[in-house]
Amino acid sequence: MKLNSKLALLFTILFLGHKSANAQTAKDCCQQAIINSESSSKETKSPDKEIKTSDKEVKTPKANKFRSKTQGHYLGISVNANQMTYHEEVDRDEFSQVLGKVKPSTTGYGFGGGLSYKYAINFNNFFIAPSLFAERFNNHVNASSEIWQNKLNDQKTSLSAKYRYGATTDFGYDFNKYFSSYVTGGYGITSFRAENGISTSYRFQSSSKNPRDISAIFGGGFIFRISESVSLNIEANTQRFRVKADANVPLNTFNYKAHFSGRLNVVKLGLSYNF
Repeated sequence: MKLNSKLALLFTILFLGHKSANAQTAKDCCQQAIINSESSSKETKSPDKEIKTSDKEVKTPKANKFRSKTQGHYLGISVNANQMTYHEEVDRDEFSQVLGKVKPSTTGYGFGGGLSYKYAINFNNFFIAPSLFAERFNNHVNASSEIWQNKLNDQKTSLSAKYRYGATTDFGYDFNKYFSSYVTGGYGITSFRAENGISTSYRFQSSSKNPRDISAIFGGGFIFRISESVSLNIEANTQRFRVKADANVPLNTFNYKAHFSGRLNVVKLGLSYNF
């Protein structure tokens, strides 16, 4: 009887111990499952965060759309400083005292303004830009000289550069998105006012004309881009010209004809809008 009681007590202890171990194991398993669940949920959420992060990276500040090439349509406005130098070449006089004589050159200065339109085509930073332009000048030069050896007769001349229009083509290169340089060439039609007068013992006789000269223009310049659509332009160009003026002494005793030959130098500072 005592043996049976001891065996029963032993089985009870073993049963309770086994049950307690199973409970502890179950508890440990539950805790491990919870930990695994939390870690897996964190891992599941992290890709979303990465995706959102990548989305944010895509949506982060856009690059500046600064135009790095000279291309497209340009409208420009400019101011200019101009220098005109000319000398007189005598074509004919009836007394042959001054025929073929070249008078000393005379120089004058002026200021003006202009408008332009150009269209630029770009090839790997090299550009070609045909252009149309119209400019206004304010340059007036007076000169006087003795035309006969007896010094009894004086000649007075004046020449004014009024305006110029024409077409040129720029050939240039974009060094970077801020700076470009170019050379330019074309033809311009320049309007002048020429006066030629002779003072004799009789009276002063003069004549005036408004000749136009068509001649080549050559030059070069620089472009500085100061915003997406606005650029600053500096250009210098030169043009040779030859215009006619004549004067007749009263009583048809003297017929005097001459040409003004010279050069017109222009420096321009302007702004262009690219569209």
